[in-house]
Amino acid sequence: MKIILFKSYILKVALYSFGLFVLISCSNKQTTEQYKVFSEQKWNTDSVVVFSLNKKDSITPQDIVLKIRHSTEYKFQNLYVFTLFRGFVDTVEIVLSEKNGKWLGKGFGDIREIDVVLMKNVVLETNSKNKIIIEQAMRYGDSSEITNLDGIIAVGISTNKTNE
Repeated sequence: MKIILFKSYILKVALYSFGLFVLISCSNKQTTEQYKVFSEQKWNTDSVVVFSLNKKDSITPQDIVLKIRHSTEYKFQNLYVFTLFRGFVDTVEIVLSEKNGKWLGKGFGDIREIDVVLMKNVVLETNSKNKIIIEQAMRYGDSSEITNLDGIIAVGISTNKTNE
C-alpha cells in the first residue's frame, strides 16, 4: 500500500513539474535585463548610464522598461531622469512614493524597485548599436543639480516583447 501511495505521489509531482515547465517555456515575454549598480547607493550627476540594446530579432516590436532600485532612505517622492535614445532627448518623472509616504513598486525590507515603460513598440535594429543613455536630473531649491543622489541603488533597463 505504501509503495502505491509513493508512486502516486511521484507521478503527481512529475505532472505538476512538467506543467510548470510548459507554462514557463511558453512565455511570450522574452525579457532581457541589464543593471548599473551604484557604489555606496549614490547616483552622482557625473555617472551617466549607457545601456546597449542589441537584438538578434529586427522584426519583433519591443517595450523598453526603465527599472529603478532604491532604498527607503531615499529622501524624495520622485526621481527625474534624462533619457537619450536614437537622437531624442526626454525628461522622465518617476513617482516612487505616494504623498502619504507609502512606497510604490515591489520589494521588501528597505529596498524597493519600480518599473516604468519608457517606450512601446520599438523595433531594435540589428546592424546598429541601439544605445539608451540615462542621466539623473534631480534639482532641489536654487541648486542647479543634486551632485550625489543618496538612496539610489541601481538603474536598469529591460526589453520585453510587445504584447499587442
